[in-house]
Amino acid sequence: MVRFWQRIRGGAARGNVRALFALTLALALAVPLVGGRVAGIEPVGAGAVTRTTSVTGDVTGARAVRVPLTGDAVTASFRASRLPMTDLRQEAMVQRGPSGAPTTEREVWAFRIPGVEPSGGRILVFADDAALQTKADWFRRVGAEQSITIHGNVILWLDPGVSALEATHYRAAVTRL
Repeated sequence: MVRFWQRIRGGAARGNVRALFALTLALALAVPLVGGRVAGIEPVGAGAVTRTTSVTGDVTGARAVRVPLTGDAVTASFRASRLPMTDLRQEAMVQRGPSGAPTTEREVWAFRIPGVEPSGGRILVFADDAALQTKADWFRRVGAEQSITIHGNVILWLDPGVSALEATHYRAAVTRL
């Protein structure tokens, strides 16, 4: 091995070193695709990006698989980010009248943020994109889109009393998932 490097430093194989380096780099970049394995973040649809898991086998025409979030995952992210949150509770699903918000969510979690009245926020978890879009459209119609964050199958709905800085921290905790 020492002789090999001595020859390279001597310049005898400098052209071969460049070719070897280019081949090594090409192989290193191709390794994630060997055996049909794909991992990371892949675009899906018009500008949407979803988190994917490893896929093994034939990936011809494969689409990214969205991992559904849960209320537990969102609250765990809040805790991991050390965000203040009290009185966490899962709320019962209540059907509203025709002029109220549509009840399309699968889970609703409410929590208080100390110093924010009357509440703090809600985590709305949806079973599918159509249900989420129905609720998001309602928020737009009533002019409340500034108080929500949509990520994956979750809407984070923060009380208007939450400061802009605090809201940024809660939103970041959700979008990290």
